[in-house]
Amino acid sequence: NEENPEVTVKVSSLIPEGSLIDRGKRIIEFNRCFICHEIEGISELLPIKEPIDETADAFANLLNDVRCMTCHNIQGEGGSYAPELTHEGSKLKREWIKAFLQKPDIIRPLLQQMPKFNISGEEAETAVEFIEEYFVNDTIPVDKFADSQPTEEEIAGGKELYDLKGCRSCHTIESGGIVGPTLKRVGDRLENGFIFYHLKNPHLEVPDGVEPNYQLSDDEAIAITNYLMLCKDKEKN
Repeated sequence: NEENPEVTVKVSSLIPEGSLIDRGKRIIEFNRCFICHEIEGISELLPIKEPIDETADAFANLLNDVRCMTCHNIQGEGGSYAPELTHEGSKLKREWIKAFLQKPDIIRPLLQQMPKFNISGEEAETAVEFIEEYFVNDTIPVDKFADSQPTEEEIAGGKELYDLKGCRSCHTIESGGIVGPTLKRVGDRLENGFIFYHLKNPHLEVPDGVEPNYQLSDDEAIAITNYLMLCKDKEKN
């Protein structure tokens, strides 16, 4: 300090150059501070570990490494802050899961978003393989709608019904509310069959969700599915 600069010099001389940075890096890595805090430059500091051979073991290590279950619930275990993952393999498309794990996108504007965990492409692929194999719900008709190719007339009818039911009050496509998840690229994110399943009864997968159950007929749910499944990133499709 200004009163005794000599003390500052003497103390500083005892600290090897770079050691405080290295110590801080180790503390951040050990305590996983970046799970909740955004730390500029942390992705360059943190090492990316090579996944081991067995998919299940590798996925378990990844879950523990980034502490997914602090926020997420899997089969009744874990946190309730973020969406449940138990059936994500029947809900989400493979390529979207992989891309999201590496670079999380904004889906729920009013909630905090998932941090970037510096997950490698190999780790993301390991997670995708495990999720698609084990995190499934056989009652979700994924295969039934996998190859759906709606006509322009069917898509227009679905959009009309989407507007009529007031979906835009909570969800955004071209415009709309922000209470619910954005649906701008829902066709890239969700399996067609899950969209239909969710529309029929939103509370089957999210029992405490605020989305109303409109008691849609199969034809109505299919119509809205036809519209939503084509809400995609135009630059990628």
